[in-house]
Amino acid sequence: MRFKIYLIILPAILFLNACTMIMPAHQKQPYNQLLSWSVRKKQLNQIQHWQIQGAVAVRTSQKSFSATVNWKQCQSKYQINLFGPLGIGAVNLGGQTGHVVLQTSDHKKFVASNPEQLLQQQFGWHLPVSGLRYWIRGLPIPKVTAIKQFDRYHHLVTLQQQGWRIRYLQYMGVDHVDLPCKVFLDNPLLHLRIVVSRWVF
Repeated sequence: MRFKIYLIILPAILFLNACTMIMPAHQKQPYNQLLSWSVRKKQLNQIQHWQIQGAVAVRTSQKSFSATVNWKQCQSKYQINLFGPLGIGAVNLGGQTGHVVLQTSDHKKFVASNPEQLLQQQFGWHLPVSGLRYWIRGLPIPKVTAIKQFDRYHHLVTLQQQGWRIRYLQYMGVDHVDLPCKVFLDNPLLHLRIVVSRWVF
């Protein structure tokens, strides 16, 4: 009898332990609700080395695609890997200021001086990759005109910049820093949805 009970309880214990191990190291609720925007902005600007994992969806007037994303940023250098349907297979976009390389799943390589030009040439999308480096952290691009709206905790909730409207629908706390985890970007020609499941820095 005891052996039977053990067989019933053991899988439950193992399942709970597994859940504990795969729980992310951040919480879904934001921290630091009393910070001013100037302090929050300084805190976010200090994050220069980071990685996100999540999902991205792109919609134009003609097509819609989705993929999982793994994005590593080290100051101005970046590596963005897209996996999944997307209509084009796996894509690797990497580079830094002045030099960008795109590699597709069939091992073709394309080079350009900026990511916007490269994606426009190959896929017909004008994705604001250079601006996303700031927008994904909840920051406006420096020294560029912007219209900003905040919640009562001084989190950026709406940003209009360079012809884009960026909406921050959700933040998560990561190592006591509030970072966006659901970001919608829209312009007249393209709609981009980013959902971050994990931030690391």
